Formats: sequence, C-alpha cells, structure tokens
Amino acid sequence: MQVIEARNLAVPSDLLHTFYTMDSYSVVSCTSEAGVTSHHTKIERNNLQPHWNERCTFEDVALSNNLTVAIFDHKKLSSDIFLGQVALLHADELHVLTEPEAIPV
Repeated sequence: MQVIEARNLAVPSDLLHTFYTMDSYSVVSCTSEAGVTSHHTKIERNNLQPHWNERCTFEDVALSNNLTVAIFDHKKLSSDIFLGQVALLHADELHVLTEPEAIPV
C-alpha cells in the first residue's frame, strides 16, 4: 500500500488557531486473524497538506482483511490528536490503481 498525502487538514475546533502547528503523520493498519499490523509514516512538520509518499507492505494478507488509514497530529508535550480515518473494509472490494486516487478521510 502507498500513502501519498493528505489535503486540507483542519485544525481541531477546540484548539487555539493563532499559533497552532500541524505535525501530522498517518498510521496504516491491517487487521487479520493473526491480529493487527501497523505502519507509521514520518511526521510532516508544520504542514496542513502533508506529503508522505511512503509504501508499506503487509505479509500474509487475505483479501478479506481490513485496512485502516488514520491521521494524527503529533504533540511533544501531550497525547497525539486524532484527526480522522478511513476504513477500507474487505480488501476484495478494492481495485488495482495505476494512478494515485484520493480517498476522503
């Protein structure tokens, strides 16, 4: 799987916007009978349009496994902030892409 980018990330409404910086990363998780395997992308600092362009590989994945991509804002002094996620249920419904395709989170 390749995680390319996120677009137009919104600052959470309960946070002060004046000096807010977004240090975003994504977590790709594959759920199977054996458990959950995850891949974390690098942190894109001070960016509401992060571009990761990272590939991850999951071993022994069946077509019935579920994939989830979650986006977080990294915080040094507190817990990371969850921004959103997309769940791709039953990978057998996916198709092979020859060009990048946006999936809204």
